[in-house]
Amino acid sequence: MLTQFKRKLRQMIGRRLHWNWRLSSGACPDLSILSDWHMFCDIFVDREYEPAFGPFFGDISTQSTAYILDLGANAGMFTLFLTHEHARRQCGGRLEIDCVEADPETVRRLTQNLARLDPNLATARIWSGLAGKRSGTATLQRHSSDHSSSVMTASGHRGGVRTGYLDLEKLVGARTRIDLLKVDIEGSEFDLVAAYPSLFARTRHLVIELHREFGDADHLRSQLAADFGSELLLKQTDQVLVVHFWRTGGP
Repeated sequence: MLTQFKRKLRQMIGRRLHWNWRLSSGACPDLSILSDWHMFCDIFVDREYEPAFGPFFGDISTQSTAYILDLGANAGMFTLFLTHEHARRQCGGRLEIDCVEADPETVRRLTQNLARLDPNLATARIWSGLAGKRSGTATLQRHSSDHSSSVMTASGHRGGVRTGYLDLEKLVGARTRIDLLKVDIEGSEFDLVAAYPSLFARTRHLVIELHREFGDADHLRSQLAADFGSELLLKQTDQVLVVHFWRTGGP
């Protein structure tokens, strides 16, 4: 009860003091929720994804449009950093981004954070639903400490909401190329790789978070490295690997 009260109080103070930051992409993310502030610091201050962007922006430099699929978009910090870097580097062209997020509470924050993107730089569509399996439903559980959510069983989760899986093949449609696929779906990445071989075959750059708690992350890393050909380890802890994979030719 006390923890919940402190969280609510901090959010109220943060909104009253307008804890946000205007980016070069035109967006102005709300940082009043502590977990969003931590994620903003990881991505914008520690810049943990930045090493992946050199090869990515080099690849799309001659394209008029690049397509990005953000699975587990959360409050949108990855997409905001991507569009911010796109503007800062003056890459030209536009980004078309599909953001998938399952938690209804988080979808509201995601929608708010992406509302002011400069349409000349990027357009973002938001899809509410689970990523992983091709169909069916699962109970989405929220972690009590950091606003994360997962369908995987783990300690420290509270409540739960029954949520449907999105068919990502239908979402992507007839596109023959995914320029960047970002995957941060809290353990469901193992189901995703098994369910969508065609999706990965069309992907040029993959940034994926692999959770050792829910599967053989090192084996999946080796499998993806063999498929894509190039890899760069972005982050490693006892529980999680974050890896950038990319192709030097095709698809």
